[in-house]
Amino acid sequence: NQPDALGARVVLTPMFGNWVAREAAHREMIRRTGGAGGPYPRFLMMVGRHSDAAQELERTGVANPGALYQQVGRAQMLFATGRLDEADRATAELVRLWPQSY
Repeated sequence: NQPDALGARVVLTPMFGNWVAREAAHREMIRRTGGAGGPYPRFLMMVGRHSDAAQELERTGVANPGALYQQVGRAQMLFATGRLDEADRATAELVRLWPQSY
Protein backbone atom coordinates (compact mmCIF):
# COMPACT_ATOMS: atom_id res chain seq x y z
CA ASN A 1 0.00 0.00 0.00
CA GLN A 2 2.49 2.60 -1.16
CA PRO A 3 0.48 5.62 -2.31
CA ASP A 4 3.09 6.89 -4.79
CA ALA A 5 3.49 3.50 -6.44
CA LEU A 6 -0.26 2.95 -6.60
CA GLY A 7 -0.73 6.45 -8.03
CA ALA A 8 1.88 5.78 -10.72
CA ARG A 9 0.14 2.55 -11.65
CA VAL A 10 -3.20 4.32 -11.89
CA VAL A 11 -1.97 7.12 -14.15
CA LEU A 12 -0.41 4.53 -16.45
CA THR A 13 -3.83 2.95 -16.97
CA PRO A 14 -5.04 4.09 -20.42
CA MET A 15 -7.77 6.71 -20.11
CA PHE A 16 -9.24 7.36 -23.56
CA GLY A 17 -12.10 4.95 -24.20
CA ASN A 18 -11.29 3.32 -20.87
CA TRP A 19 -12.99 5.71 -18.44
CA VAL A 20 -14.75 3.10 -16.32
CA ALA A 21 -11.61 1.02 -15.78
CA ARG A 22 -9.55 4.13 -15.03
CA GLU A 23 -12.05 5.36 -12.44
CA ALA A 24 -12.17 1.89 -10.89
CA ALA A 25 -8.37 1.97 -10.60
CA HIS A 26 -8.56 5.35 -8.87
CA ARG A 27 -11.19 4.15 -6.44
CA GLU A 28 -9.18 1.01 -5.67
CA MET A 29 -6.13 3.15 -4.95
CA ILE A 30 -8.17 5.32 -2.58
CA ARG A 31 -9.50 2.22 -0.84
CA ARG A 32 -6.04 0.71 -0.44
CA THR A 33 -4.38 3.88 0.80
CA GLY A 34 -7.02 4.77 3.34
CA GLY A 35 -8.50 7.68 1.45
CA ALA A 36 -5.57 9.47 -0.17
CA GLY A 37 -7.01 10.93 -3.37
CA GLY A 38 -3.80 11.17 -5.38
CA PRO A 39 -4.52 11.88 -9.05
CA TYR A 40 -8.26 11.13 -8.84
CA PRO A 41 -9.45 14.78 -8.68
CA ARG A 42 -7.41 15.59 -11.78
CA PHE A 43 -8.99 12.65 -13.61
CA LEU A 44 -12.44 13.96 -12.67
CA MET A 45 -11.52 17.42 -13.96
CA MET A 46 -10.24 16.00 -17.26
CA VAL A 47 -13.47 14.12 -17.92
CA GLY A 48 -15.60 17.18 -17.11
CA ARG A 49 -16.93 16.06 -13.74
CA HIS A 50 -16.22 19.38 -12.06
CA SER A 51 -18.66 19.00 -9.16
CA ASP A 52 -17.21 15.59 -8.28
CA ALA A 53 -13.68 16.98 -8.59
CA ALA A 54 -14.55 19.89 -6.29
CA GLN A 55 -15.95 17.50 -3.68
CA GLU A 56 -12.90 15.26 -3.86
CA LEU A 57 -10.54 18.24 -3.61
CA GLU A 58 -12.50 19.50 -0.60
CA ARG A 59 -12.10 16.11 1.05
CA THR A 60 -8.39 15.74 0.33
CA GLY A 61 -7.51 19.43 0.64
CA VAL A 62 -8.64 19.53 4.23
CA ALA A 63 -6.05 16.85 4.97
CA ASN A 64 -3.24 18.84 3.32
CA PRO A 65 -3.91 22.59 3.11
CA GLY A 66 -0.26 23.24 2.18
CA ALA A 67 -0.44 21.17 -1.02
CA LEU A 68 -0.15 23.95 -3.60
CA TYR A 69 -1.41 22.11 -6.70
CA GLN A 70 -4.30 20.48 -4.84
CA GLN A 71 -5.35 23.88 -3.55
CA VAL A 72 -5.03 25.48 -7.01
CA GLY A 73 -7.23 22.71 -8.42
CA ARG A 74 -9.72 23.27 -5.62
CA ALA A 75 -9.94 27.00 -6.42
CA GLN A 76 -10.37 26.21 -10.13
CA MET A 77 -13.15 23.72 -9.47
CA LEU A 78 -14.93 26.11 -7.11
CA PHE A 79 -14.86 28.66 -9.91
CA ALA A 80 -15.97 26.09 -12.54
CA THR A 81 -18.95 25.08 -10.43
CA GLY A 82 -20.09 28.67 -9.84
CA ARG A 83 -19.00 28.88 -6.21
CA LEU A 84 -17.37 32.24 -6.90
CA ASP A 85 -17.17 33.67 -3.36
CA GLU A 86 -15.51 30.46 -2.15
CA ALA A 87 -13.19 30.48 -5.18
CA ASP A 88 -12.16 34.07 -4.38
CA ARG A 89 -11.42 33.15 -0.77
CA ALA A 90 -9.48 30.05 -1.82
CA THR A 91 -7.44 32.10 -4.30
CA ALA A 92 -6.71 34.78 -1.70
CA GLU A 93 -5.52 32.07 0.69
CA LEU A 94 -3.25 30.64 -2.04
CA VAL A 95 -1.69 34.05 -2.63
CA ARG A 96 -1.21 34.48 1.12
CA LEU A 97 0.44 31.08 1.57
CA TRP A 98 2.43 31.02 -1.69
CA PRO A 99 3.08 34.68 -2.65
CA GLN A 100 6.02 33.93 -4.97
CA SER A 101 4.54 30.91 -6.77
CA TYR A 102 3.21 32.56 -9.90
